Amino acid sequence: MPLHRIHQLVMTSVMPVLLACLLILFAVPAQAITDIPRITIPAAGSISDPLENVKFSGQITVDGKVIDDLVFNSPQVVELVIDFSNVKGSGDKSGRQFISDAQAILHRPLKANDIVEVTFPYYLENDPSVSRTAVAAFEVSFTGANNVTMKLKLKPPSF
Repeated sequence: MPLHRIHQLVMTSVMPVLLACLLILFAVPAQAITDIPRITIPAAGSISDPLENVKFSGQITVDGKVIDDLVFNSPQVVELVIDFSNVKGSGDKSGRQFISDAQAILHRPLKANDIVEVTFPYYLENDPSVSRTAVAAFEVSFTGANNVTMKLKLKPPSF
């Protein structure tokens, strides 16, 4: 077999395998992730809008994680997955029932104390075409990924 054919065979078949092995051996993890224990927050409060006062009840569920960037050494980020699907409302005047199936995923710089505001829709239980919005303002405190507290205040949007 001619020498140039042997060289070509090595370059096309052996070299890619060798490079792949080196990349696997010296791979650096891109992120370190620490899960935050699930937090359940009572959704208790009222919002007055031009039509009526809506009283909310139910539970807001928050899952999260703290993400370390090991490649670029960026500041830590917190990911919050906020689920409003167990929140219900009741109109004071009409007695009509409102529900929400909203979810929000937020990435924010990790701070010891932070205020996180999320606008979420709520609508008539039997007519999603009639929707309204509310703001959930969370007061978040971190003292380590396993010790997170959140307080909630519901308020009307201020556009």
